[in-house]
Amino acid sequence: MNWTPEGAAELARYDCRGCGGSGLASGEPCACVCRRVFQVCYRRFRVCAEADAFARVVTFRENRRGVERHLMWIRRNEDYCADFEASARRVLSPQLYRVFRLCHVLGAATDLAARRLSMSRSVLYDMVAEIEERVGRELALMQPYSPYPPQAYLGSTARGAQRACAL
Repeated sequence: MNWTPEGAAELARYDCRGCGGSGLASGEPCACVCRRVFQVCYRRFRVCAEADAFARVVTFRENRRGVERHLMWIRRNEDYCADFEASARRVLSPQLYRVFRLCHVLGAATDLAARRLSMSRSVLYDMVAEIEERVGRELALMQPYSPYPPQAYLGSTARGAQRACAL
């Protein structure tokens, strides 16, 4: 995604010391923007992950390439969750990924997570802030199919007809 000053300023914190509320620091998204991107994507991840298994939408996409034409089954919610978690695995160290998995994927409370990881809550909060910045930067700058913004990722259509049905 190409970051414009207007787009970055919408997500930036007005009291950020790194960017002064502009959202861009030396042409790249500031840490406050990356954390906001993570929070937006994480909110969509929770919605997709908590959807009822029997009410999930399956999309058919017609593939018009080649001689044979056929329909493909697509589960966009599962694809979004998998891309979100894979982007975290790509940029995080094993220790940070363990914290990410416990706090964000499994949804453990901070007290429980700190006890389980044998660390203080302040250290855990620092690690969570670092995770949000790193993963948010990866989600924001990922090409060509960025999970941010989630509406574009989940609503994008390829060439061909598309129908949705509930299972």
